[in-house]
Order: sequence, then structure tokens, then C-alpha cells
Amino acid sequence: MKKMIKHIFPEEFGKNPAYIRGLVLAFLYAGLAIAQLFSYERFSDVTLGFGLFGGRVTAVVLAVIIPALEIGALPYLLSMKLSDRWRAISCRLVVAAPVLWCLLALWQNFAGTVDRSNTGLFGGTIITTVGVWIIAFSALWLWAAVLTVRELPRRT
Repeated sequence: MKKMIKHIFPEEFGKNPAYIRGLVLAFLYAGLAIAQLFSYERFSDVTLGFGLFGGRVTAVVLAVIIPALEIGALPYLLSMKLSDRWRAISCRLVVAAPVLWCLLALWQNFAGTVDRSNTGLFGGTIITTVGVWIIAFSALWLWAAVLTVRELPRRT
């Protein structure tokens, strides 16, 4: 069984544990993006509940940007062989997604105009109420993203 799993991944993955950490983080990004896209028609309504300035326009822009950031980060986290330009873009998206969620978590917890019934982390698929946990989760996610960006070597 172990040999079969080794054949699935490139040879470099067995030599450096940073690749495995990137893969685990990629599962988080992919899981969140899938959950958000699974109920995408309701996601702009969820982001509208954040009470951000700009109303419906901001909600729709966020509903597009959030999954795009998470999906755009996947090539870097999966250590895909990319050009330098695309690798740099994907690398920045790895950090941009949790930064955006940290800002949204702070806004949701401390702004008075927020519908506190759903954080939107999983879109409209899984309802998660607003609380301090979302700040802690997004901060830990940001920390993991920064560590992964610092450690993940370029595949040759």
C-alpha cells in the first residue's frame, strides 16, 4: 500500500516534508472553494450579510474574488511546474486568501451591521455562526500559509 501511494506523487515529495504540508494546505483551500462554489447562487447573499460598504456590488465582487483566490493558490500549493510569473502570482494568492478572511472575520465580529448567522467560510453550504473562532481559524490559516510559502521549494 505504501509503495502504491509513493507512485502517485513525484519523487521529490518523499524527500522534503514541505511538499506534504503544501498538499495538506491545498486540501483546505480546495475544500473551502468547493463548499463555496457548491452553493454559489447563495454565496452573494451570504456576503451581502457581511454589511460591507457598497451593498450588492461589493457582495457580488467578494463572491467572485474569494473562491478565485483559493483556486488560484492551488498550483503553488500542489508544487506544479509553472513559469516564474505564474508561480509568483499563485504564491501571493496563497497568502491573500487568508488575509482577506482575517479582515472579514474581524469585520464580522466587531461591526454592528453584520448578519451574524453565517460567516460565509463554507459559503451557503455549511452554516457557521460568527464568533471569535473565525478570527482564530483565519489567523492560524494565515500562519500556516506564510510558513508554507517560506518553506516550499521550487520543483525542478
